[in-house]
Amino acid sequence: MVKSNLYIDIAWVEDKFSGGARYSIENILKSIILNKKFSKFKIIFILNKNVLTKYKFLKKYNKIFLTNNKIINFIIRWFLLLFLYKPNIKQLYFCPNIYSPIIKLNFKVINLFHDTQVITFPNNFFYLRRLWIYFNILLCKHRSDTIIFTSKFIKREFTNRFLLKKKNIVINIPIFKNRLNYKSKLNIKAKSYMLCISSRLPHKNLKTIENLFGEYGYLIKQKLIIAGLGSHSKPRSTKYIKYLNYVTENEKNWLIKNSKFVLMPSLYEGFGMVAIESLVYGANVIASDLIVYRELVNNNINYICDPIKTENWLSKILYLKKTKLNNFKNNTIINKFHHKYISDKYYSCFLN
Repeated sequence: MVKSNLYIDIAWVEDKFSGGARYSIENILKSIILNKKFSKFKIIFILNKNVLTKYKFLKKYNKIFLTNNKIINFIIRWFLLLFLYKPNIKQLYFCPNIYSPIIKLNFKVINLFHDTQVITFPNNFFYLRRLWIYFNILLCKHRSDTIIFTSKFIKREFTNRFLLKKKNIVINIPIFKNRLNYKSKLNIKAKSYMLCISSRLPHKNLKTIENLFGEYGYLIKQKLIIAGLGSHSKPRSTKYIKYLNYVTENEKNWLIKNSKFVLMPSLYEGFGMVAIESLVYGANVIASDLIVYRELVNNNINYICDPIKTENWLSKILYLKKTKLNNFKNNTIINKFHHKYISDKYYSCFLN
């Protein structure tokens, strides 16, 4: 039996991506290659040498290398399927919506939607970048066979705005729970801090949390640890805020598991991976009241209305500190994002 060719394009992954974006992609890739059902496909990864240094676990798999130049790769992708075309073989091309091919031939093109905040926070993107994203959305509208969204919230946003009538499905990002056989070298005592993992993009609303601990840290009586890209610049100097540089995935998971609370002040999320990871490791979460969080984790986290106001965070934190909270345990939520369950959904999408 001749296997179908499944091309997975990850040459678009950049060094500037946050840890959340990078590990979201890594989790999707690992969930696919670990699922034995995918042995029915010949999987070929389209990447470049920079990407391979990030995802070294792909070294043993079939690969096609593009250049390290983003502009050249844009042009190559438009016509790439002409060179990959093989008659009489079922072929699939899986890529994000912002790098979709113009010519598809007999390929089944499957797009995963990326850069979804372009609708709500367009100023996060340069003008040409916005034009590029909108152009590729229209390309998906006319060229994609299937469009994958990571949440029902994102699906509604885009299908209503752009009238995407193709086969639209929702597949969440998978989560891997690693055994924490890890002793922290960060010299941080468990439960002595609250944690915020964030970049400094405006919609992440990190300044509100910094202002909260800068002004009211003496009332909260615990330190705030900031990890992720938000720790790279340190605009607020206070004894109640600790900025960490790069942390490994093990260190991040340890910080989540041993925090008093994980704080998530973002004003917009298309998925919210840290919220789910926090629940997987039993942490208690305080987060902005976002539609996507309600969809994904229901009432299993503590919500803040109007998360721009520091006083709303302060009152919620002081109230919860007085409340006896157990570590989160809910296997239904955890199983919902298990990598095997998610990869089975991908398999059904690719097969049909």
